[in-house]
Amino acid sequence: MENEKKLPLSQFVIRIVALLSMTSDHIGIFVLTYLGAANPLGLALRAFGRLAFPLFIFMLAEGMLHTHNAKRYVGRLSIVLGVMIVAESIFIYGLQMEGIAGNPFIDLVLCGLVLMFLKNLEEPGKKKLYALLALLPIAYLGISLGVNLFEVSNKGLIDVVWFPKFIRADYNIFGLFLAIGFYYSYKVALMFGKKDAEAIGMSLEEYRESTIYRRSVNILMMLTLMVTVLVFWGISFIGMNPDTGFRPLDIYSMSYESYCLIVLPFLYFYNGERGYDSKWFRIFNYLYFPVHMVFIFAVFALIFGL
Repeated sequence: MENEKKLPLSQFVIRIVALLSMTSDHIGIFVLTYLGAANPLGLALRAFGRLAFPLFIFMLAEGMLHTHNAKRYVGRLSIVLGVMIVAESIFIYGLQMEGIAGNPFIDLVLCGLVLMFLKNLEEPGKKKLYALLALLPIAYLGISLGVNLFEVSNKGLIDVVWFPKFIRADYNIFGLFLAIGFYYSYKVALMFGKKDAEAIGMSLEEYRESTIYRRSVNILMMLTLMVTVLVFWGISFIGMNPDTGFRPLDIYSMSYESYCLIVLPFLYFYNGERGYDSKWFRIFNYLYFPVHMVFIFAVFALIFGL
């Protein structure tokens, strides 16, 4: 145990990478909006931005695993979501910036609700039945999936105006697979690791604190991401028109979204520790999302005009 080499990345480091990636993605959106949809800088910024969502889903799963109050945790995310919806509605309807549509915080809140309800499966007796409430956010994710499929399949010629993009779960089932996979990686790793722990004479508590267990969890998380990307990438080719290359089921733009696999080394070297943490940094994390969008918009508006 003493000779185990500690993994180097804390959640603090991963969070910083996620924030940088998200900022890059949003700057890329404005670059493409103002300078053209094929601008190489904008495309590169958005490619790096593909790291953000799986990292935030990863941190959501970590938060739901370790929080003492799941309702409060999801509640804080919901407050930020509310602010983001108001901000995006202003961008889209007030400033006519359709490219801003899309709010991954909806996915985070819905996936957080799913995990919160599924926690009831660990409770005794009839409390397990509360896990069925997970079907409600899953239904919302499913409706988002169906609407996105409809719009992509008709090549964007018909927009579902009663369900605008800024209140949909863009990643829907893709995000749900990641959230559940990341969350249950701990339980699966422990289930398969019990015999290994007994074989080397370690108690279950010692095993949970070991780098062996940590690496097992990390590898399962990596597999979750790789399998999810591979499955949805494969699905995206179903029904493809060989002449035009149009893919009616490619609702996640998987050829582009697959850049998210760059996060695999971050998952592998995660040490399971929170790292630097303070009250101001927690507040900063929640405020950063709406504030940085307003700041980026202000910069581009000053340079290019409204």
